[in-house]
Amino acid sequence: MRLLEIPLLLAEIDPEEIEITVGGSLAGLCLLAAFFGSISVLKKWSARFSRREPVISKAERPLLRIPAPLLAFGVLIGLMMALTATFASVRAIEAVPQSTEPVAVEDGNDALAEEALGNPDDVVMEPDDPEAEAELATDLVAVLEQTVVYDVGMILMLGIPVLFLKLRGQSAEPDVSVVEFIEHTVLPEEMAGQDDVNPYAVSSLPSNVVDVAEPVALPPAEPWLLGREFRVAAEVFLGVWLPTAILRITMVQFLQDESQHPFLKMIQNGIGGDVMVLIALTAVILAPLMEELLYRVIILGGLLNRKNITTSSTAVAVGITSVLFAFAHGFPDSLALLPLAAAIAWTYHQRRSYRTVVMVHFLFNGFNILIAGLGML
Repeated sequence: MRLLEIPLLLAEIDPEEIEITVGGSLAGLCLLAAFFGSISVLKKWSARFSRREPVISKAERPLLRIPAPLLAFGVLIGLMMALTATFASVRAIEAVPQSTEPVAVEDGNDALAEEALGNPDDVVMEPDDPEAEAELATDLVAVLEQTVVYDVGMILMLGIPVLFLKLRGQSAEPDVSVVEFIEHTVLPEEMAGQDDVNPYAVSSLPSNVVDVAEPVALPPAEPWLLGREFRVAAEVFLGVWLPTAILRITMVQFLQDESQHPFLKMIQNGIGGDVMVLIALTAVILAPLMEELLYRVIILGGLLNRKNITTSSTAVAVGITSVLFAFAHGFPDSLALLPLAAAIAWTYHQRRSYRTVVMVHFLFNGFNILIAGLGML
């Protein structure tokens, strides 16, 4: 069973050839639940938007400051991944031989028909070759193992500097007893033009300024609660599932089997339980951890770290991150993943949490792997 293609498959199935299985029935129920859940969330988002409320609630948390060198490095990696995946998928699609359609010819034009069709033996579809399927499975297992190594390496390479920045940022945060003089203190005229005055350093200010200034404690960051963040992640997942499914089905209308993800082809052809675990590890665990770290924390966080950022510049940052993320998954999946990419980017902007966007990614990939696995039963 192919992902996100149930409406298309139902339109092509001959009722006399329907084979009802337990796995297929469970997969259908899951897709039906996701369909109605997605419509419900989209209606809720539309109502919030019409009331001028945030579609995704905003959390009062500080945004991790990403230095310019790390941002440039992340953009370079994201751009290379997007170009590599897109060019590779386009070449793979072009390499797939197109099926030959029958040509209607008039009587006496047999030579023309033979020239148009070529040798009929060349277009006869051979039955599935077990050796070819076994070779494909072996190749895809090797790809899976390489992907695991790559993802783990990227998580370590990107995660270590981000963790260092996180720890340094926490240690550098002022105590709640320290006052913010920049926004709430008026300096004397004789000090107004001095560039070396540090308003945060109480010892550098005259005693009369310290006495007059009213301390303003820094607002504490909103705590991260699993239940609340999971509800946000589940809402985002359901909200983008239907638009992504519609785009994916549209892509299938133009590109058939050659557009199917190789991991899904492996699942469809039948695999062992150990390989299924490896696919789940790659798609459900490692991919969300690595991709959210790169695209949301480093690239999007770095683009949002500027002072006086406007609504338009925020939209540009979300758009850049979304395009890089989507096209890193190859063509045509990149077009279908644009709604998911934009929703996750906006979720990070609103919630300021790496763990929350990882959960959104986990739910999306995990649901698709679940549907594919049920189709094997």
